[in-house]
This record gives sequence, C-alpha cells and structure tokens, in this order.
Amino acid sequence: MSIACCGRGACGALNPPEPLRGDEPVTEDSLATLHAVDKYHALGWALVGIPAGSKAPSTFSWQTKAAERSYWEANPSHNVGLLHALSGTVALDIDDMENTRAIFEALNMDLDAMLASAPRIVGRPDRGKVLFAAPDGPPLTTRKISWPVPDDPRKTEVVFELRAGSVQDVLPPSIHPDTGNPYLWAGPDIAEGIPPLPDQLLTLWQEWDRFRPQLADLCPWARKREFTPPPKARRTGDGQSVIAAYNEAVPITDALAATGYRRIGNRWLSPNSTSKIPGVVVFDDGRAYSHHASDPFDPAHTFDAFDVFCTYEHLGNVSAAVKAASEWLDIKSLPQGPTEEDRAMSQHGASVAAQIMGQAEARPDVETDKVPEHLLTVPGVLGDFVDWAGRTCIKPQPQFDVQAALAFGAAVLGQRFITSGNNMASLFLMNVGKTGTGKEHASSVISRALRHAGLDDLLGPAGYTSEGGVLSALRDRPAHVAVIDEFGNYLNTAGNKASVNQQQALSMMMEVFGRQTDIVQNRGYSTAALTDGQKQKMEIRITNPSLTVLAMTTPETFYDAISGKDIASGLLNRFLIVESKLPRSKSRRPKRIDPPAKVLEWAKACASVGGDSLVTDQGPEFPPEPMELPFTAAAYDMLDDYEDTIIARQNAAKTEADAAMFNRSREMSMRVALIVAVSMGLDEVSDVATRWAIDYVDFYAQRAVQSMRDNMAEGETDALRKKVAAAIKAAGPSGLKMSELQAKVPAIGNLGKPQRDGLMAMICEDFPIERTTLQGGKGRPPIIHTWTGN
Repeated sequence: MSIACCGRGACGALNPPEPLRGDEPVTEDSLATLHAVDKYHALGWALVGIPAGSKAPSTFSWQTKAAERSYWEANPSHNVGLLHALSGTVALDIDDMENTRAIFEALNMDLDAMLASAPRIVGRPDRGKVLFAAPDGPPLTTRKISWPVPDDPRKTEVVFELRAGSVQDVLPPSIHPDTGNPYLWAGPDIAEGIPPLPDQLLTLWQEWDRFRPQLADLCPWARKREFTPPPKARRTGDGQSVIAAYNEAVPITDALAATGYRRIGNRWLSPNSTSKIPGVVVFDDGRAYSHHASDPFDPAHTFDAFDVFCTYEHLGNVSAAVKAASEWLDIKSLPQGPTEEDRAMSQHGASVAAQIMGQAEARPDVETDKVPEHLLTVPGVLGDFVDWAGRTCIKPQPQFDVQAALAFGAAVLGQRFITSGNNMASLFLMNVGKTGTGKEHASSVISRALRHAGLDDLLGPAGYTSEGGVLSALRDRPAHVAVIDEFGNYLNTAGNKASVNQQQALSMMMEVFGRQTDIVQNRGYSTAALTDGQKQKMEIRITNPSLTVLAMTTPETFYDAISGKDIASGLLNRFLIVESKLPRSKSRRPKRIDPPAKVLEWAKACASVGGDSLVTDQGPEFPPEPMELPFTAAAYDMLDDYEDTIIARQNAAKTEADAAMFNRSREMSMRVALIVAVSMGLDEVSDVATRWAIDYVDFYAQRAVQSMRDNMAEGETDALRKKVAAAIKAAGPSGLKMSELQAKVPAIGNLGKPQRDGLMAMICEDFPIERTTLQGGKGRPPIIHTWTGN
C-alpha cells in the first residue's frame, strides 16, 4: 500500500508507520496522518490532537502538554495541530490576502518574499499560515488586526493574525472541517528547516500597540481616521511665540528630511529604524506622529517641526532651541502684539458676528465634542437603543445616549451575568451638561425601555438620603438602576460636615460598587431593648448587590462641589464621567416611538437568565446563578496591555489626584466589555468587545482628568488662578490688558503688585498663555495676555 503524502513532499522518506491500535479501520488517510506525525515529531514539534471534523482541541490542558504518537494510533482519523509555545514556532495567519498585501506594502514590507521564504499551511485558497522560528527574548503573544466590513461598519473581519504562545494551528494532512479537503503545504519543504522570523515582522509584533492604530487607519473604506494623538502641551516660558513662528516657517516634511528621515509612499522612515518599516505619519495640520520605538519622540503625543529641531539639533534643550530659532527668525523673546486699533477692530468684528449669530456675547470658538465616531454607539443590540434615544430626544446629546444605553444594559444584566474575571455588569455613570441641553433625556429613555419590557422592578429610587436608604432599596430590589438628578448638589450637601447621613449614603454606594460578587450588610446597633422581630427587621444582608447609578449634573455645581478628597476617597474614579461641551441648540420635534422590539426582547432574555422570572424574587440573600462569559486570551492580552498603559500614566502623573482617577479604569473596562459582549450576542468576552470598552473608558477617563485639572479648585488661590485663565481664554485673540483683566476678575485687583505678579507668572507657567507688548502709544507699552491653546 502506498503512503499518502502530507503535501508537497513535507513527509520526506520515512519508514512505514507501526500498525494502528484503535478500533477505526486502517485507511490510506489514517496511515498518512501517522506518517506525518512521525515526521513532525522528528522535527521536534509539539503536537495537539484534534477531533475529526474540527479545528479546536478538546483535550483538557492541551496547551501545556504535547500529544504522543499513541494518540493517533488510537484515533487515526483525528486531526493534528502544531502547539507553538512548545515547538519554538510562530505563524503569520493570513485571512485576507489582498488586504494583508495592502498593509504590508504601506509598511514597506515584502509579503511575497516572506511567502517564498517559509513553509505555509493552506486550508483555503488565497489564505494560509506562514511558519517561522520563534525569536529569542521575551515570549510573543497573539495579535490580530481587523477591518470593518464594507457594507456594515459595525462588524469587523480579521485581515491577518500574528500567532504565538499557547495557540495551535492545524497541520496537513488534517481535514478542513468546512471544505472537507485536506490541509496542504506550500512554499519550501519543512524538512529544510523553519526560517527565523523576519526583522520587520518581529518589530511589528513587538511594537504592536504603536502600530495597531496605523494598521486600522489603512482601511480604505473606514468612515473616519482613528483618534489622532494630541500635541504635547508647552508652557509659555518655553518661548511659545518663537516656536509658533518657527513651525509656520518650516514645514514638517522639510524638518524630517533635513534630519535624515526618508519618505516612502505616504509615510516616513526614521533614520533610527532597524526594521525599515516607515512608521512616521504626517498629518494635514503640520504635525507628525512616530510609531517607531527607537525614535526620541513621546509616544503619547504628536510632534512638530520645532520638536524635530529641538531634539536633533539641541539634544532636547528647549531654551537653547528657542534662542537659536529666535536668532534664525530674527524674533525677540517677547514679540510685539497687535496695535490698539487692531484689538479694537478684532473686538468690534467679534461683537458684530455675535449679533448676527444671535449670541449675547462674543466668543472665539464654539466648543464641540471631538469624540471618536465608534464611541457614539454601542456594538450590538444596544446600538439600536442608542439610535432610538437619538430619534426621540428634543436636544441631541449623542454621548448621553450611549451612557443611557450602558446604564440600561448594566441594569438588565444585573445579577445574571459574570465574567471569568469575576466581574459583573453594574456601573456608576455621570452625565455632565449645561442646563437646558437635554441631559434629562437619558432618564426618560431608560425608564420607558424598562417599563415597556415589563422590568419596572429594575427601576430604583431617584437618590438615597442615608446608608439605610441604600440598603433598604437593595433589599427590595437587589438589582436596580438609580437615576439621580442634580448630583452636584448631592455632592455639595455631602461635603457639609453636618450632613452625616448623606456622607454615609455615598460611602455605602461606594461599598456596593465593589461588592458585586460579595455581601453588603448594615452596621451593628444596640438591640438590647428590641424584640426578636425588630432585630430581624434591622438586619439587612444583600448577596451580589447590583446597583447601577446614572447621575446628572451641571458643570458649575459639579466642579464647585468636588475637591481632591473626593478623588482620594475613591468616589469619582468609580464613575464613568461624560461631560458634553456641545453648545446649546434649538429644540427638535422628536418622534414619539416605542423602544425597538429587538431591544425589549433582548432585555427580557437577559433579565431572566439563571431563573424562571424576569426579576429577582428569591430575596436579597439568594441571587440567581449567573451565566459566565469567559474573556478570550486576546481580550486578556488587551487588558494586560491597558494596565501597563495605566501604570505608566500614573507613574508619570504630576499629582496623586491625576493618578488616582485611573485606579479603576481596567475594572470598569471589564464591566463594560461584559455588557458589550452580551449586546453582541457572544458567548465569550471577545477582543472586539474589550477593545471598544477600553477605548470608551480610557477616552472619557482622560477627558475627566483634564476637566478636573481645569475646573476643580483646591482653595481660594487655586480658584482665582483658574478664573483668571478662563477670562483670558474667553477674550479670544485680542487678549486682555491688566486693567481689562481686573474688570473681568475683580478679585485680582485686591492683590498687591508682588502677589499679583507672582500669580500671573504661575498662571502663564501652568496654562498656554502668551505675553506680548502692545504696539504704538507713548511710554511703557502695556502687556497683553493672550490664550494660545485650543
């Protein structure tokens, strides 16, 4: 009998395999499988047994132990898998050849050369897994890049995957479960050895977090570019006017070329790169961002022509670079500003524009929310909730619609779902918006949706006045959502030392947040004079309490009420804070439509998991058995990477308050990921659900930190400092003279000149404010303070 070959000579010349020991009949295919197993063992590969008709192993702990030859002797029809972690191999898994080729071409990587250099497993036409030897050093983990589906951008498809670690790939001559045909070998014979991983591919793998946004941005049909990193903040003392003039005079492309960067297509190759992957992207506004780990630029921010000049010509010495740039541009360190006539014309023009636009007073730019588009909906069924909320609102607030959808999802999942990381779904969310801008609509849509779904018992109170109030509400409704309006006043009351009950209510809410998988109970009080019945009524115990809070407040009351102690206590970092900076808008004529049937059916199904009824009726001490959704390995890798980012950010934070705001970001990402996974109808928390959750939590965490820096005051001096900066910012391009500033902020006129000068120096150091001299006039020219930031 002839022995079947496992694809293009991969089996080589081996002695016939020993007889099979299983009950299955001996066939040519089963002998070919055993022949291939012998070949792979001879190469030192660790193999995994896979049931026939499948691509996934079913053996317990298959990731840690290789299968012996006897496995296939007993199961000759089973498939064979290569366990990368124990075989010293990795793989480039190409799911879409055309799109993979487009990405590699953009990165100056020769895909055809890679395909020709290494053996390739082929299960379907125009796909394949290219094998390489694992490199020395820290072990690699699996990475993948997905692009949105052209006809449905809410869905994604994998372009390629970099596979390593405790994963396996099916080997020839296994039978593909979908096509019914055997896997084949392509490329060089495996008997000639597995080549090392190419340097460019290794760099891409090791610096995946830096390159991933670039890879996603290469999708030609993507609706919007990924979020562009912000520019690095500079202080006025760094010679801001000189820097701006230098950047205006020197294009970023000229600065790059002058320092050895080489243009390849639409990207630039760093002179420091050893991988030869062009990882520098130039944006239309004259800034650039480097994906090269070897480059000296901050990976969290973009850079401009002056940054290049300062880094390469002056070794990062900003003062020396400013002086050199000033000499080159023939600019004085404190440049002349506009004339009084120019300022008058600018102010008059702004006044006329304000009258035309129906505004009460001039403002330089209307603030708008620059939110990444994918964060303005929720993947899956909850995306329909967001759409419905948007169509029924009077004042559009798309960010608050997403918050409402997450609160609704957290409430209906309640005690019914849990992750392999021991996370449940309850969330604390806060919507911060101006009065009359539509923030109350979130409360309305949550209430309407729950009532239409017959889940009224998930609606909690509109706030809590004491610790007992929190526990009593949870005793009656162990899973519920509380929508609390005017939360800033709520915090302000709790800040009063006399408001002990309100303080204890907040403390109990914080405790409940962290005890989703534990027990909360009331404090002990003297019961000596009570009957047994009274004692029993006093004792409250709730197992797995699920409290979701949606708080609403205005910026003024919120920032006036909070201080650093609220961050240190852990209260604020438990909240997903979303502040809308959209301007006031005209009312719309909303459509009165019922919640989507799909959303209601989903909510009913979620709220009945693990029990026969739609609500928890077993009592507060006997919650339903939750359904577990495991995090995938790729999702855990994302969470680990995110935690590294958080730790680095906390270590670099200027204040402990800034660092503390990220303490619970990973935990909240896991909770949001669970909600998104169930919304998508998944039976596991995937990398797609986790990626969205991390993006959402981190985007708003960073925004919240910045808003608190700008608005939260610690004492009278800090409050005055921020009021002065706000007045200068509001003045626009015409700026303010000291006399005008005192009219805007009278408290600064009460300071003596030394104190006032010290305060202004501190403000110019801490905020993007430029000092210039007024042109024209007699005597000493007055100084104008002008806001130069965004």
